[in-house]
Amino acid sequence: MSEERWPYFREFTAPAGCELTDQGASAAANPMLGDTLDPAHLTALVKTTRESRFRRFHLNQRMSLDGAWLPPAAWEACRQPFTIPDGVEVVLGFDGSFNGDTTALVVVTVDRERPHIELVELWEPTGGQVPIMVVEDAIRSACRRWQVRELVADPYRWARSLQILAAEGLPILKFPQSAARMTPTTVRFYEAVVNRALSHDGDPQLAQHITKLRHP
Repeated sequence: MSEERWPYFREFTAPAGCELTDQGASAAANPMLGDTLDPAHLTALVKTTRESRFRRFHLNQRMSLDGAWLPPAAWEACRQPFTIPDGVEVVLGFDGSFNGDTTALVVVTVDRERPHIELVELWEPTGGQVPIMVVEDAIRSACRRWQVRELVADPYRWARSLQILAAEGLPILKFPQSAARMTPTTVRFYEAVVNRALSHDGDPQLAQHITKLRHP
């Protein structure tokens, strides 16, 4: 009488609730760790991958991929009670929309051990066109308030405004938001947040937009 062989399924997964950096958990989910999978590769991915994605694809845990880009509380952990003084050297960052999306102007320090970010102005979509002249005046005002080393901005739909401001002597640095530029930029920003290599003043509007971002 021949022996019957039944097919079976074996799952390799990390223990629920484990730390992302737990080597034992990584080994439990990746039986080829140290053979065809380099442990250093997983260590690097922890720093640049949203937690839900890392748990699902590298620890083989059942996780929803919905949710915020940053780990829970990571942005709040960077909060620091500090206000950028007038007159100091800074960099401005500007991302403008035409309609249906948010337009924002932020200021970042350049003379601190950790860059400090504050929201200058934010214009939410209201169903109409963004008030271009109001935004331009806000940029001018910020440049009078601080010593602006650079005003970094995506020229898409705002090329004329940036040309006008550059002609007035403002230090415009165009930064088109192409995939080739934004992928390494967002990775560096993610690393800075999760490693607390930057700070912010806890502005609720900025927090709302930062924490609701999805992984690119």
